[in-house]
Amino acid sequence: MVYPGVGWVLWRDQQYLPKELIFKVSYLGGELPTMAINFSHSAAQLIGQYYNFVRYGFDGYKAIHERTHKVALYLAKAIEETGLFEIVNDGSQLPIVCYKLKENAAREWTLYDLADRLLMKGWQVPAYPLPKNLDQEIIQRLVIRADFGMNMACDYVQDMHEAIAALNQAHLVYHEKPEIKTYGFTH
Repeated sequence: MVYPGVGWVLWRDQQYLPKELIFKVSYLGGELPTMAINFSHSAAQLIGQYYNFVRYGFDGYKAIHERTHKVALYLAKAIEETGLFEIVNDGSQLPIVCYKLKENAAREWTLYDLADRLLMKGWQVPAYPLPKNLDQEIIQRLVIRADFGMNMACDYVQDMHEAIAALNQAHLVYHEKPEIKTYGFTH
């Protein structure tokens, strides 16, 4: 819920703000104490973020984060209940769900295949290897943003089940000798 390029540091009280960070600038005929990098870019993101602080307040942000937390926990549980995935991050700390495929020799598809199938339904769920020293582990990750509600989570679970069913029923034919075939319409 932060606009690109915006970061904030909040001090509990002015006594905790280091004096070295404050400098005075001459502005419109007076001196203005500031600790910002002035005039470096448009203030649109700052104004937008400030608006969100005022609009939501503490209680609003708390409600949003509680909701994303519940959605993440629901998704982690629903994904685990398929029996196909091992949950790497269950959303209990941050609203992020990561999972990998369990070892299963009978399954022919990968998380990359699942990502493609989900993309056909409009879901952008990346599948990628973990960083160095764990780069043999492929995971998928769901980031639960403020606009990702429980209805959308239910839709995702349904679409995931449909994608898995389609992948389980897919038939890939391997030909040892290449054949020249004519594709298209014949009249």
